[in-house]
Amino acid sequence: MEQRYCRRHQRRFFYSCPDCVAEMRREDEGRTARRDELKRRWGEMVSNTVWLPELSNPTLLSAKMFLADFIYITNMPYDYDRHNCTHFAEEIQLAASKKGIRCGYAVLAFEDSEVGHAIIAFETDYGLKFFEPQNGNEEEVKIGRRYSAVAEGLSESRIVSKLEIRWNDGTRIHMH
Repeated sequence: MEQRYCRRHQRRFFYSCPDCVAEMRREDEGRTARRDELKRRWGEMVSNTVWLPELSNPTLLSAKMFLADFIYITNMPYDYDRHNCTHFAEEIQLAASKKGIRCGYAVLAFEDSEVGHAIIAFETDYGLKFFEPQNGNEEEVKIGRRYSAVAEGLSESRIVSKLEIRWNDGTRIHMH
């Protein structure tokens, strides 16, 4: 049997350099330890993740029923400073997300007004529908037209100049 020479460790050996073999084992153990740590961290991340149901567009009837239930259950009074249209719309969108309903948080801007208004939107079997978050009433929203709902702090004209919808699935719509 012929001896070999390891230039790296400056040593003679018969089959494999013992020092090279020891280094390969340490490297393998290190890779195994890193892989195990990554698996552990991945498992921890997955177990700590809150999985929301897949979001889907409701029918008009189910959107109205959802709003009626939510408004009846919460029964929260309107307060311009502490619980206004923004709060109502955010709460409804969060509740819709938990139930797997695709829901839009819509912000209206009005001509000649510094004050906007937050409402809720659903893409239904009857198209895009808007609702007042405080009472669940369906409202018609069109750019350049008067917004019919009475909302505190709005000018008398209430002509809609802009509309932005932020959906709970991460998409957005801007209308001018």
